[in-house]
Amino acid sequence: MACYLLTLPNELIGEILGYLVEVTHGLEVLVASSREDLRSCALSCSATFLPAIRILWNNVELIPILKLLPGFGGADGYYVITGPDLNDDTLARFDLYCSMVKRLVVPDAYRVHPSVYTSLALARPRPLPLLNSVYCFSTETFAENSMFMISPHLESTTFSYCSSQDLQTYFALVRDGAPQLQSVSITHSTDSLEFAFATASQLPNLRKLTLNDGLLSTAQSATFRSLKELNLGRIRDASTVLTVLKSCRESKLESFSIQLASYNSGVWEKIFGVLSSQWSRTVIQVDVDYRAEVDGEADILVCVQPLYSLQNIRIFKMRFCHSGPSSSITDALVSNVCNAWPNLTSLSMESYEYDQRLTVASLKTIYERCPSLKHVSIPFDIAHLPPINVGEHSDALLPSSSSHKLECITIFVVDTAVVRSLLANGSTSLSHHLGITFPYLKDVFLKTFLGKPEAWPKLMEMIKGLGNLEGHIKTVNEYDNATSQETSSSDQSQAALSDNVTQHEKPSMTIESWAATFSTAPTHFPQIQLHVNFFLEDLGLSSGLVGKLRRCIGKYTHILSDGPFTLLIDFELSEKNAIVVITTVQRYFGVDVG
Repeated sequence: MACYLLTLPNELIGEILGYLVEVTHGLEVLVASSREDLRSCALSCSATFLPAIRILWNNVELIPILKLLPGFGGADGYYVITGPDLNDDTLARFDLYCSMVKRLVVPDAYRVHPSVYTSLALARPRPLPLLNSVYCFSTETFAENSMFMISPHLESTTFSYCSSQDLQTYFALVRDGAPQLQSVSITHSTDSLEFAFATASQLPNLRKLTLNDGLLSTAQSATFRSLKELNLGRIRDASTVLTVLKSCRESKLESFSIQLASYNSGVWEKIFGVLSSQWSRTVIQVDVDYRAEVDGEADILVCVQPLYSLQNIRIFKMRFCHSGPSSSITDALVSNVCNAWPNLTSLSMESYEYDQRLTVASLKTIYERCPSLKHVSIPFDIAHLPPINVGEHSDALLPSSSSHKLECITIFVVDTAVVRSLLANGSTSLSHHLGITFPYLKDVFLKTFLGKPEAWPKLMEMIKGLGNLEGHIKTVNEYDNATSQETSSSDQSQAALSDNVTQHEKPSMTIESWAATFSTAPTHFPQIQLHVNFFLEDLGLSSGLVGKLRRCIGKYTHILSDGPFTLLIDFELSEKNAIVVITTVQRYFGVDVG
């Protein structure tokens, strides 16, 4: 039998095989199980061979590439070449796999004899023609490896524990050999990098620069002219940040990220004073991370205050790790941030301190003042939400009354035990508040301070149950008006009442024929039913009335996914109006729910 995969394009097969990919944290090299799975796919069918091989060789370390060289092996504690001369014929296999490499990891552990690089450089001076990313970790020299780290398609490089001399030589080479290089990250260094910085600043298309504290004092001789993004990590002496900002004065910065290991209010104000004076109109993203050591008592409101002078922020992220009474994310802070930056599209504020958490007031603030927000990450007080208002019907609380397009919210919680409980049980009140405020919400996540976000599908089911009512709101309003007329006009005839309630429907219609006039939506009902079961107890109705509602819902599920059903789950329904609903159903449809 012919393999059906032979009829599929390689791009689609590659996308399917991509689901087998699992990488190590940080370096993103394939784990052993993923490599074995992809090898099996490559050997099992000719259609999957090339797509699987491309994934296997897309992201590799240096030594597997060198092992493709003819005669490459160990001798006297070093890797050497003992085979034939390197030419087009002997390097055919080497060339094939090298053409697939997009990301190279250069570790520090391999002892390769210099003669290997010398021989290869004569035959293949640039062996990885499509390389676009490099990660180099080397406490020793990497100058000999640099031939593998240059490509016309190279876009990003990351260096850890590399010497200034090697970096200076490398940046001089890529200035002409890698014209598309846009991102340079140097996280550690073994010595001063002043001259390496001067060389790096001459890269014509450098857009993103990431540095750490040990490097900042060396930036005085550099002038970066095309930077868009500046990331500064592990800053212990905040005054050195001013040196780096001075070197970027000819750039039009759009994104600024800083991680402070200590905090000094005076220097902090100077840093953001420089940002505001030079880039207040161009900076659209700010990411601040306040770490442990703080001079005196840290007040989170005061720490954020200098940022408000930046006028066009679209993305704001903040982590505040200091523990103290003034270190919580509060409604007041959210109010200040939303007032300062009404055009936010993404907002994330996280604090180690959980004594105070945001209330529904912050949801209202976000809804009213930041209409463009798509993603929000905040600590939220789920346990003490106000009860659902069971007063008279209010259109303002229905899903369709909100046009806010928020798509994703991540809620920070205290610990994993709270996460487990919420994932299992959901939150009736929270689903209601989120559903009526953000009807376009697609994802809700839970996250601890140091954990990874976890999706909250149970809550989304409850929110979608409320959201499914959105298309029926017009019908709800028509029925509300009709039942209101019924209760206020006692002298109307029975037939007239039916006409008022049903308007365009005929009283003589059977339930089955009436249901057939609506568009069927059976897939909507289970989610709505789940939502209602949670909320019936919250309506504030008598137990007898709740029982009648349940029986009506349970008996007529084939029609309850449309118009009349919305009446029964109007969460603002008073007991009086609930009785009107039941009597109307009994009278018009001949349903006995007693």
